[in-house]
Amino acid sequence: MQTESGILQSPALPSPGYLPQRQHLRAPISGQVPLYLTRSVFIPAELLDVSVAGFRVRHHSAGITPGTVLHAWGFVSARVVWTRSSDDITESGCELLD
Repeated sequence: MQTESGILQSPALPSPGYLPQRQHLRAPISGQVPLYLTRSVFIPAELLDVSVAGFRVRHHSAGITPGTVLHAWGFVSARVVWTRSSDDITESGCELLD
């Protein structure tokens, strides 16, 4: 990277002890998954990727927010960690629960 004075600088390095937020490798995957909020209320979603600790889905529900506990396929319990919305499409990152 070059400064305004023309001096070259190396990019900033993470501080010692820095750990990236994502500690598990993700595997891309595609398919449909029903996200159950209750036994009778489910939201259709598209599975985008998975890891040993969680999964990422795309859906059309503004009601799925961080902290929401849901059940994928009706039996896999997960907590929504983050959401990102654009227009009427939302992506959510979910952490598997024991």
